[in-house]
Amino acid sequence: KPAPVAAVTARIMSVNVVPGGTQILIGRGTASGASDGMKARIAGVGHTPAIGNCKETSCTAVFKATPDQVKGGGGTVTLLP
Repeated sequence: KPAPVAAVTARIMSVNVVPGGTQILIGRGTASGASDGMKARIAGVGHTPAIGNCKETSCTAVFKATPDQVKGGGGTVTLLP
């Protein structure tokens, strides 16, 4: 399966506090171009973690940021190959 070649955007479906930061549920999965290991970027948050737990319609990522910082990014995340 070829790796994605362009950045894609997705909605942030949920935000939860977890040990080490804030976990987001990303509303894009393997059926729509997301894959484990892509980098997640949220506007205003300096940390770009790798995404994981990708299923057909969703993935997760844990940011070293507060929920308010994550929500301040406008509700979307950019996934970078």
